[in-house]
Amino acid sequence: MMVDTPPPAKASEPMPGWLGQPEPLCAREVAHWQDFVFDRDHDPGAASAWLAVFYRGFVKAIRIPVGVPTPVPFPPREPAFAIPPLRDETALFDRLAGRYGDASRGSAVFNYLLSAAAVFAALIGFVLHSDSTVLGSIEVLVLALIAAVYVVGRGTHPEHEAAGGGRLFCQRWHERWLDYRGLAERFRYAELLGLLQHEVGAVTGSAEHEEPEDWPSRYFRAHVRGVEWTPRNTADYGANLLAALDEQQRYHRGNGHLCRQLSHHLHLVTVCAFLLSLLAASLHLGFLVRGQHLGSWWIVATAGLPALAAALHGIHNACEYAKLARTSEHMESALTTLRRATEDLLAREPAPPTEAAALPVLIGRFLHLSTDEASGWRAALWDKNVPLA
Repeated sequence: MMVDTPPPAKASEPMPGWLGQPEPLCAREVAHWQDFVFDRDHDPGAASAWLAVFYRGFVKAIRIPVGVPTPVPFPPREPAFAIPPLRDETALFDRLAGRYGDASRGSAVFNYLLSAAAVFAALIGFVLHSDSTVLGSIEVLVLALIAAVYVVGRGTHPEHEAAGGGRLFCQRWHERWLDYRGLAERFRYAELLGLLQHEVGAVTGSAEHEEPEDWPSRYFRAHVRGVEWTPRNTADYGANLLAALDEQQRYHRGNGHLCRQLSHHLHLVTVCAFLLSLLAASLHLGFLVRGQHLGSWWIVATAGLPALAAALHGIHNACEYAKLARTSEHMESALTTLRRATEDLLAREPAPPTEAAALPVLIGRFLHLSTDEASGWRAALWDKNVPLA
């Protein structure tokens, strides 16, 4: 149950007082808070919605599913209790993170592929020796689309950031994605804080000045502060911890498998494009040495295929599939160790008095692990701005 929870602010309302504690936020964080209010109360913009659809289509095309993840070797578990308002916040930030995550990655895929298309348009125009404005117009249109996606979705220097809310330019899709993903993970397992009274105090009181003073941290603290922690027994918290571990392990098993597939297939296509360009250039050189010419169209392959390979390599680097696959593998290993320790503890019923504090320690380890994982995402992807490919 929630008590004294701050009422939801509308886009036209000023920043609520609780968000300005213990001292006012900087102008940049106020703008980001306004962005969130706008996102919560409005449908996604046309550009971000279209790029999200484009990215999901690209993933389906490049994935070419081979096999399925190895099943998790234990039955699924359900939590013993749930706090609906915290679950509502998790669902909200999951939805917003998914929207902007797909838009951010979609912008990278779109701009890199269009950069290769611009090269092919220029090469075909050169080969045809055409005075027609059609191919020239196509190239200009492609470059204009790349610039438009960059200008609309990019982040900018904090000192030059525009006001938040429904702004047209510099919508910083990647920054919104990471803010919302971090909040979703913090709310997802906030119910476990009920057993950690000292942790709850840190979130809402003594550690306020030690945490990063950004709007997501204050938003989370304000909502956790409003929770009335209903007394529950150790078995309930143990069941919730095992359910959380189960959810995380299943997610990382599937995410690691998917990211490995995407990384492998994208790398394979990139290598094929490069080898084809090498073959085309070698054949062209061989014929030139023999005094023969393959024709003007050969330049489309010798110059266009390297541009395509470079674009695919840029997509691979921007989306960080290989890094995310390794992160999920490491997370699954750490979660497996934590699960074994939790199951061993709960199997000893009743637990010895000397182990009365063991479950809060395990819960604290899990919360730190999930928080570190979200922080790792932020560190790995914060610089993945919209590319001007």
